[in-house]
Amino acid sequence: MKLFYTVFIITILTLSGCSSKKYFEPKVVAGKILPNGSTITPIVDVTRDGATLADGRVITKREGLINSGKLPAGFRFVNENDSDMIAVNIYGDLYIISKNDFSIKQKLKFDKQIITASKNASNLAMVDADNDILLYDLINKKLIYKEKLHESVAVDTRVANPKFLNDLLFYPTLDGRLLIMNIYQKRVLRDIAISDRAVFNNVIFLQGDSSNLIASTSSKIVAISPTDIKNYRTSVKDILYSGGQLYVFSKDGTIKLLDSNLNKINTLNVPYAIFSGAYDGGDAIYVAEKNGYLLKIQKDLSSYTVKELPSKIEQPVFFAKGKLYIGNMFIVLR
Repeated sequence: MKLFYTVFIITILTLSGCSSKKYFEPKVVAGKILPNGSTITPIVDVTRDGATLADGRVITKREGLINSGKLPAGFRFVNENDSDMIAVNIYGDLYIISKNDFSIKQKLKFDKQIITASKNASNLAMVDADNDILLYDLINKKLIYKEKLHESVAVDTRVANPKFLNDLLFYPTLDGRLLIMNIYQKRVLRDIAISDRAVFNNVIFLQGDSSNLIASTSSKIVAISPTDIKNYRTSVKDILYSGGQLYVFSKDGTIKLLDSNLNKINTLNVPYAIFSGAYDGGDAIYVAEKNGYLLKIQKDLSSYTVKELPSKIEQPVFFAKGKLYIGNMFIVLR
């Protein structure tokens, strides 16, 4: 499998479309937004849970921009918990790094590049570039589980990290499946096939709790409860999970509001919009649109306002802690 970083180029080419494509043109624009500040260096890598800047600093969902240190050269941010970050490079190195002072708590080496990873107090769950699922014992410092799955030819850059939930561990795979493991037994209890596509079928979203867990690929969403599994087939560009409800952003400019059982509550059509990121701002949903706009949407999808960004979005974007980061600038959401 080609290195993960090359997939971004494939994704851009796939989504670029033909020259006759129509573009989002809002009828009313409520002003132009100016940058509130600069990160000095631009974003060079984005995951679902954070972004890495060119100088090695990181932006995370929990903390926003962290200025207290930098990742080692060649490393990118993958995930975080309350105190630590997980960072990897393309050679199979994985570092667990303190968010407080960027000291390296543990250095690990694996055979393949690690694509996704999550940790709890004693275990590190990972999926590597060959779509192998791994479980590493951080206390005894040894690999305690490995299973080789089918390789994926091409991967969507939005990949979901594994999730620990009580005594269960959920592995979202690169070939569109969700494996549910009992951590103590080291045994896979369920193998749920989500996607039926040949390429770009990895799990891009995984969130929820013990009563209802939502997983999605770019073509289908599943809701998993202790007693049932529900499916909803749709085009998925991005997803937000807020207050037990799902906001599903499609590639055709449609936004769907679903309940936790995947029943449709409302739909908002934003003709020809190309969504480049979404954020739950508490009282409203904020969405960046590729042609240079920021949409502020009422949470019931009843209406939205549009403001013009400083430029079209041609660089990676990331939302965190009430700010939109684009390239090397940031905008405070209001």
